[in-house]
Amino acid sequence: MSVFARSYARALVESAPAGYDLAGLLDRAEAIARALAGDARLKEFFAAPSIPKGPKEKALEALAEKTDMDEFGRRFLRVVLAHGRLTHLAVILAAARDELDRSGGIVQAHVTVAAPIGPDEEKKIAAALGRSLGGSVRLAVAVDASILGGFVARVGSKVIDASVEHAIERFQERSKEVAGA
Repeated sequence: MSVFARSYARALVESAPAGYDLAGLLDRAEAIARALAGDARLKEFFAAPSIPKGPKEKALEALAEKTDMDEFGRRFLRVVLAHGRLTHLAVILAAARDELDRSGGIVQAHVTVAAPIGPDEEKKIAAALGRSLGGSVRLAVAVDASILGGFVARVGSKVIDASVEHAIERFQERSKEVAGA
């Protein structure tokens, strides 16, 4: 994560009015970041130094309108644009989400599962990890069929291995211990 992204993130989180739905703003702004990432011409438009500020502001306003962005969010986007960082919006928003999580006591868990899971399964895993860790958890889910089933979660330096592969390894170790006794 770049230093400038963390600076924007801290400024956004710290300047949000009390009770403001910052998570909602991030969701709407992430839609704009996806639009930039998915359209090379749009990204080039905002990156081009030869295009004046006015047309870029109008285009950004149109994007903000499509996402139903409120005035606080629009001001944030205008600041990012004014400093030439709009093409880095996704990185800034990821840093802002991390900052928001940190300020709210939410930890990020990188979870690896054997096959794609739906929202219900994600909620169950997040709740189980939250109980285990004593707090709220946000999941980043990846798929790796080699774990066979279950999941492996990494939260900071802590690893919680609830995979079938790990259960088989434990069973094999215990079998060897019993056989040797």
